[in-house]
Amino acid sequence: MTYSNIHYRNAKTADIAQLLKLEQQHLNDELSQAGSMAANMMQGQALTKVQLTKLIDEHVIAIAELRGEIIGYVIAADWSFYTANEKQTKRSQSSIYQYISAKLPELSLDGRALTTNNSCQYGPIWVAPSVRGAGVFQKLVEYLCLQLTANYDYLVAYIAEDNERSFAAHTNKANMQVIDFISYQQSDYYLLARATSTEGEK
Repeated sequence: MTYSNIHYRNAKTADIAQLLKLEQQHLNDELSQAGSMAANMMQGQALTKVQLTKLIDEHVIAIAELRGEIIGYVIAADWSFYTANEKQTKRSQSSIYQYISAKLPELSLDGRALTTNNSCQYGPIWVAPSVRGAGVFQKLVEYLCLQLTANYDYLVAYIAEDNERSFAAHTNKANMQVIDFISYQQSDYYLLARATSTEGEK
C-alpha cells in the first residue's frame, strides 16, 4: 500500500496536544517490549508539554501527517537541551546524555571527529503501526536531515542492545553506522551516527 498524501513538515505549537498523546503511546510501546529492560531506563518518562514546546521553538521535531493526523515523528536537539538543565529532563535521561556527550571526542565517523558542536542528539522516532513498511521511517529521517544540515554535520543516536527492531531499522533504513558500544547503569547500548548531508560531507 502506498500513501502518496503523507506530508512531512516541522511541528508547530498547535501539534503539541497530539504529540503528548503519541509520546505516551511511544513510551508504552517501548515498555511493553519483552525483555527490553533498557527501554525502561531510556524512556522512563514521556516528554512534557514544556519540553515539547522548547523542542519546537529551539530545536527540531519533524512530523509525518496524513489527513490531519500525525502518523510519525522524530526529534533532534542540541546536546545542551539534555545536559544543561536537569529541571528539563529526568535525572536518568540527563545523565546518559552527559555520558555520551563526554565520549564524543573519542569517536569519529568517516574520519571526522564528533563533537557537541558538529553533532546533535537524535531520537526518539515513532511511526504509527498502520503505516509501518510504507517508507515513512526513511522519509522522516531524510526530512529531518534536511532541516539540520545547515547547523549540524552529524546525528548521534543510542539504541538499547536488546532493541533489535530499532537497530535494524536505523542501520538498514536510516543509513546509520555503529560508532561505539557502551555500558551504562547495567544496560548496554549501541551508539550510532550518520551525516546530515546526503553526500556525507559539508
